[in-house]
Amino acid sequence: MAENIGRGARHARIKHGLTQEQTAELLDISTEFYARMERGHALPSVNTLARMSERLDVHADVLLHGTDEEQDVALIATDIPADPPQLQTLIRRLRAAPRYQQRIVWRLLVEFRKAGY
Repeated sequence: MAENIGRGARHARIKHGLTQEQTAELLDISTEFYARMERGHALPSVNTLARMSERLDVHADVLLHGTDEEQDVALIATDIPADPPQLQTLIRRLRAAPRYQQRIVWRLLVEFRKAGY
């Protein structure tokens, strides 16, 4: 099971154009633990598995059991250009921010759009 989870995590990470360090930050775990998990040498907690599924946009069943189709799609997706690193950082920080801060940023974006930006 650890190998399936590691393989699924790796493919989801590649699909999103993330490094192991960025993925670990996104999942609120250490880079070392994430690397061990990706190699199939460690199992995530249930909470970490749930975060992986949500934040890497991959179904938990794919992480637990893996499918060739899902892995092929992830590898093909590496040809799609990723968002610039600054935007990736902003998105990660916004996802981790409290709801009230997310609403403030959303309101700012709405006002920018109204102003024509």
